[in-house]
Amino acid sequence: MICALVYSVLLTSRVSPANYLPDKIGSAREFAVSTDGRFFAARQQDQGHKFQIVFKENHSLTVDEVSKVNGQWADKVCANTTISPSGDTVCFSSDASNLGIANKTNGHHIYTWNRKSKQLKAITEGIPADLLAQYKALLSVSNSGNVALFETYPNPKIPQRVWIVEAGKGAQTLSKWLGLGEAIKPDLRGYIAADGEHFYAVVTDPIFNNGNSIKESLFITGTKTQGITTRIPLAHSTGIGAMAVSADGTTVAYNNCENKDKQLTISTWLIKAGVMNDFREVQRRIEKSSTHYPWGLAISGDGMTIVYQTSMPGQRSSDKPVDQVVALNWRSGQSQIVSVDKFGNPTRVNSGLDATSMRSFASNFDGSKIYFSATFMKRDDFTPVTPKIYYRDLRSQATVDVP
Repeated sequence: MICALVYSVLLTSRVSPANYLPDKIGSAREFAVSTDGRFFAARQQDQGHKFQIVFKENHSLTVDEVSKVNGQWADKVCANTTISPSGDTVCFSSDASNLGIANKTNGHHIYTWNRKSKQLKAITEGIPADLLAQYKALLSVSNSGNVALFETYPNPKIPQRVWIVEAGKGAQTLSKWLGLGEAIKPDLRGYIAADGEHFYAVVTDPIFNNGNSIKESLFITGTKTQGITTRIPLAHSTGIGAMAVSADGTTVAYNNCENKDKQLTISTWLIKAGVMNDFREVQRRIEKSSTHYPWGLAISGDGMTIVYQTSMPGQRSSDKPVDQVVALNWRSGQSQIVSVDKFGNPTRVNSGLDATSMRSFASNFDGSKIYFSATFMKRDDFTPVTPKIYYRDLRSQATVDVP
């Protein structure tokens, strides 16, 4: 089983969309959706509102203000917005100093918000100062919010690391969480499931391989109690980009990235339990730059559809290449552009500028609806409209605004 990250809570308020920002929760580039498509969490972008994380149930008339305490929005940027598979927990990171941290510790904290209690909590409170100072990204959280996983970038003292933090227990590196001691070589990717027990990771240190050397990188899965139960060498990995795990826990996919002769080749590799024993290449493409493409990867809850971002030619010969979101059924090989408006026209500007956290597009459980953020051009005068969240219904071939 696969899922997301988790933690606990601090108070928010509930407001009517009539008194809220334009387009309610729909005006955002960075967002996350629960597996059933019922709950949305988003970072507002309108009018420079980079500090606002909001939450909304589909078709609800109210919006919850997540990153707001005692009537005040966060005083610094909030980012890396994610949501647990069930939609019960919202998770994000921020340098804000006014979100209710008891000892007012400065640093880059991870917060969780519970949709039932409407409470916000800094789950990283009390961790060592050197870790607190590091930027944290690629978050995942359990349904309960009691367990979360994050990654830190390398610095002169600490290599790239996957960390797991449990409510009230602080953060530990993945290797220490598993009782293996401290790894020396970098961790590359990690993901915690909805149950807060199962994990998925790509690592490079022999400590994860019973002391045996690892030629390039190693994919591992398991639980805290059982330890590592699966080890698969990734002999075809030259540069790991995004990793995505299906909500049912059966499928894992990742992007491999290779820069050669000023050309970026991205291949997507996938493994599905009960179907294959090793990773299989399901897609390969060439991009002109390495901006956010390696990080643009999502997967449907059942693991049958992958979603990615790619650069494509514009509609007219004079148009510059533009980013599009594509859905691919890896078993049938059928793919289609999903970042199109209600008239069937593809976007004319970037469709997911914050894809680095895999939160600019998502899928529901069976892959029939693909959610994405885009700025379309007005058909009358070709001026950009507000960035919004949409979904493309692959059955009816309709594009629908998320209110």
